[in-house]
Amino acid sequence: MSVAERREFRKMLIADDDLCVVEILATKCKQLGFQVKVATNGLKAILKALEFKPDILVVDVHMPEATGFSVASHLDPTGKLMKVIAISGHFTPLEVERWGVLGATCVAKGSDFWAKFANALFEVSSTNILNEMCAFDARVRKRTAILLVDDDKSTTDFLSSRLDKLGVEPVVASNGVTAFEIVKSESPAVIITDYYMPDGDAEYLLGKLRQTQETRHIPVIVHTGRKVDEHVIKGAARVVRKSHHGENLFHALKRYCGFVDPAMHFKEPALPA
Repeated sequence: MSVAERREFRKMLIADDDLCVVEILATKCKQLGFQVKVATNGLKAILKALEFKPDILVVDVHMPEATGFSVASHLDPTGKLMKVIAISGHFTPLEVERWGVLGATCVAKGSDFWAKFANALFEVSSTNILNEMCAFDARVRKRTAILLVDDDKSTTDFLSSRLDKLGVEPVVASNGVTAFEIVKSESPAVIITDYYMPDGDAEYLLGKLRQTQETRHIPVIVHTGRKVDEHVIKGAARVVRKSHHGENLFHALKRYCGFVDPAMHFKEPALPA
């Protein structure tokens, strides 16, 4: 599509059963000026689209109730009423060809997800957000690193999987001592740490980070399953309770992580007196 042929596409429906993906995508697209509605399964996506009438459908390939392709083909079988961006962890050549029948763009979740998603959005967006899209594309090409500190491997595996889908580089440590050594070499944008751990808990890690000039600016989110008084933990940017889908954590990350607002990478949190 040439620049001269571009139309004003502003209404967007995002459909994905991964609540973390929906949260981050919706936030970024709203920041870019889109009017956004969301759905967490195929049936809800169809009902929401019939009411909202989106210009752009961002849809996950695999969803409960109805697949992404079923949703897109039901709403627009000719591929002329709206633009479709299909997202998935992987696309086979056959799947790409199938989506192409609807005029859809396929974007694989992974390390270069944001760059590809930005390009896909630019292809269907109006000329007056050209500058924003170009700036967005340039900022997200460098993959953000987040350090996950937890002695529970199932927790770090869960968070690593979701961060990787969003184009973020997860780095893992099992305790505060190891984490501090990693920080000095990796320079993560954000640190997410459990509170109670052997060989260096969150209090130990925060103390080391805040006493070191090179690391004192890094935002630290304490991510714990136990009830902890947020005011007692000195130096933490946020204290977040663990949840099944991780939505509490990803909501908190919107303030500190580069895949949401790259300009805030090095914003220094308030330190205790």
